[in-house]
Amino acid sequence: MSDYEPVAGPSSASDALLEEPSHIDEDFSDYGDYVKRRLYVSEIMFMWNLSDIVRELGTNEQCVRYSEDEGLVLKERKCGKHKTNMKISYSSGCKSLGTFICAKASCKGKAGGSGVKISRRQGTFFENVTLDMPHIYYLIYAYSQGWSYNQTIHEDPYKRQRQQCLSPNTICDWYNYCREVVVIYYLEKQNQFTGKIGGPGKIVQIDKSKFGKRKYNKGRHIEGHWVLGMIEDGSEDLRLEVYPDNIRSAEQ
Repeated sequence: MSDYEPVAGPSSASDALLEEPSHIDEDFSDYGDYVKRRLYVSEIMFMWNLSDIVRELGTNEQCVRYSEDEGLVLKERKCGKHKTNMKISYSSGCKSLGTFICAKASCKGKAGGSGVKISRRQGTFFENVTLDMPHIYYLIYAYSQGWSYNQTIHEDPYKRQRQQCLSPNTICDWYNYCREVVVIYYLEKQNQFTGKIGGPGKIVQIDKSKFGKRKYNKGRHIEGHWVLGMIEDGSEDLRLEVYPDNIRSAEQ
């Protein structure tokens, strides 16, 4: 490991999310062809490998289609003035998600432009991102696998074609961004959990981290705050707490 490289990937608390609960065998006690439960994180992870990423998300067109299917970007949008569906225009290159355009005459500028334009990245996971789409999904996959920075650079399937390597700073930004997305998701979800965690014979992992504004991503509602995470081994019952007044001390 090089001198510049911190430990990459999920924190120890997040790693626990990848483990299947200790009572998983109980899920198969009922008769039937299928088990009626949601998939665990580890089961979803094993559905993808690097070959799948390259085959399914190796081009900008594939990434755009996948993003649409998964609801990460809007497939359609209505013009705020005319209340009719806007057209989607694509620019050349491997970074375009397309732009919504209203070409009606009353929406055109005085110079006779093509009309109101709204980027499909606006308000999405990809807003203000300059990296090409295949690399975005590759970095998300690398983060989910807990790869080090060096391994992420080494395994990059696109570096030979582009004759360029991902920089450690880029990997660091995206790993941090992915961690923030996970934290925000659980902050919004954790009201489903009630009561305390832990107890006699139980192990609770605790970790803390500070989340702030990233280079390409703005407007995080936990921006610049310390967050404490707690999870009980063998459970997905994760608790997250934002430090009051953004102060971290031994007493809190």
